[in-house]
Amino acid sequence: MVTTAYPVESERCAELRRILEERRQDMMVEVHDRMRDVRTESNSATMLGVLDSVETSEADIQDEIEFSLIQMKAETLTKIEEALQRLKI
Repeated sequence: MVTTAYPVESERCAELRRILEERRQDMMVEVHDRMRDVRTESNSATMLGVLDSVETSEADIQDEIEFSLIQMKAETLTKIEEALQRLKI
């Protein structure tokens, strides 16, 4: 009796696609939330008044870290999209 791996491959691809789509959705929410938080924090810091040089420096460092995290997550989203495209072929 000859068996083929095709149904298993099909199931595996479907499972991978489901996992990737789920992860993509989660990451999109995270990126949007972080972007909203950065904008909110930036606006609230401006409204609070004048910051001294130490506070300004610390805020700048925190902003850079947040933007780096957003950028890394956006790059990961791109890789997930590419993987999903490969699974459709």
